[in-house]
Amino acid sequence: MAGSAPGDGAPSAWARIRQRVGLAGTFPRIDPLTRATRIDGDPPSWELVHPQVRQPLRVGATDMEWLRTLDGTRSIAEVLQVRHASDMPLSIPRVVTLVGELQACGLLVEPPPSIYEALDATLARTAVERADARGGRLIEQRQEELRSQDQVPWRKRLPMYVTRARFLRSVPALQELSYEQVGELALRSIEEAYPSFAEVLTRGERAERFQVIRSGVAHVLEPGEDGSPERVGTLGRGDLVGHEGLLEGVPRPWRVRVGASQPLETLAFDAGTFLRIVAPSISSFRTRAEELARLQRIDGLVITRELDPPERERLAALLRTRTFADGEIVIQEGDPGESFFIIATGSVEVYRGSELVATLEEGDFFGETALLFGMERTATIAARGDVTLWELEHNAFDAVLAATMRGSRRLMPTLLNRL
Repeated sequence: MAGSAPGDGAPSAWARIRQRVGLAGTFPRIDPLTRATRIDGDPPSWELVHPQVRQPLRVGATDMEWLRTLDGTRSIAEVLQVRHASDMPLSIPRVVTLVGELQACGLLVEPPPSIYEALDATLARTAVERADARGGRLIEQRQEELRSQDQVPWRKRLPMYVTRARFLRSVPALQELSYEQVGELALRSIEEAYPSFAEVLTRGERAERFQVIRSGVAHVLEPGEDGSPERVGTLGRGDLVGHEGLLEGVPRPWRVRVGASQPLETLAFDAGTFLRIVAPSISSFRTRAEELARLQRIDGLVITRELDPPERERLAALLRTRTFADGEIVIQEGDPGESFFIIATGSVEVYRGSELVATLEEGDFFGETALLFGMERTATIAARGDVTLWELEHNAFDAVLAATMRGSRRLMPTLLNRL
C-alpha cells in the first residue's frame, strides 16, 4: 500500500484508515446538556448548542436522526451497521467529519480513546524503543515519521492485537485498567489452547504466570476426603486463572482442569506483567466486589433502614471484615470502646460478669453503647462457634451511624436496655 511521504501535507492511506477504524471503535455520547432547536425551512434543519460552550452546530434532519442514537451504548461501528441495513446508509467520511464537529463544539461527553488508536501509538513507541535498543537505522527517526510508514511490520499484526484488547476490556476484573494498560496487556499476551481434560494448573506448583479464559470451561478441583479430585468451582469466559498464587506469593492453591465439552482457549501473561499492570486492578476489583456484597447484606438490617442509599454505600465501604474462633473474646467488659460490630455470619454470647445474658445472631449488632454514651464496655462478647463480624471504627461510626442511632425511635429501646 503506497503512502504519502512524511511532511508532504497529505495524510497517508494508513492515516486515513487509522482515522476511520479508530473512530469506529469509540462510543460517543451527546452531552445531556445539549439543546436541540428545530429550524423550519426547506429542508428543515436542527441547531445543536451546549449552554456552557455556546458554539452552535447546524445539522440536517437526516443527520439528526442518527445523532440521537449516540448515547454511549453503541460504537460508531454498530451505528453504521444498523444504518447500513436501513434505506439511508451513512457515509463514513460524513460520520468522521460530523463526530469531529460535535467534539469541536463541545457537544460530546469526552469519549474514551479508541483501543485501536491506543494500540497504534503503543506499537509505534515499541518499534522505536526496539530500534533504539539494537542501534538500527531508526535511531534518529522521530515517532511521527515512523507512524507515517505504511510497511512497518507490526502493522500487519494490529487487527489481532485489537481483537485481544477488546476482549480484555470486557473482563470484569480488568475494568479499572486504562486503555493504554489494556493495549500493553494485549501486546504482551500469548494465546494458548488446551484440549478437553487437560491440566491447566497443578496444585502446589510455583506461581509464575496467569491466564484469562477466552472460550471454553475449566473446573477448579480440590482433593476430597478420599483423596479423589472434587469440583469446587467452574471458570468460563472472562475469568482469571492462576492469579491467587501471584497475588499472595504462595504455591498454586488449586488444581484447574479443562472440562469435557470443548477445548479451552486463554491469553497468558508472565508474572512481571501481572504484578505491574493487573494486580492493582484486581485488588481494587476485589475490594469493590466485597463492598457490593456487604451492601446487599446490610440493606435489610434494622440498623440500616433509616439510612439513605448513599449512607448505606458509605457504610459498606467503611466496614472491615474480622473473624473469630469459638470462644474467642471480641470485646471485654470494662475496656474502652473503640469500634462497633455487625454480625455477618455466626453468633456471639453476651456476658455481664460471669452470667450469660443474651445471644446475638447474624444481622444483630453490638458495641454501640460505649461509643454513643462515652462509657466503658458494658458487657463481654465471645464468639459462639466460628463467627465473621463487620467492624466499624469509632471515627467512622460517629460519621455514619451515631446521629441516626441517637434519633431512631425503633432502635432506642434496644440502646437503653443495653445500658
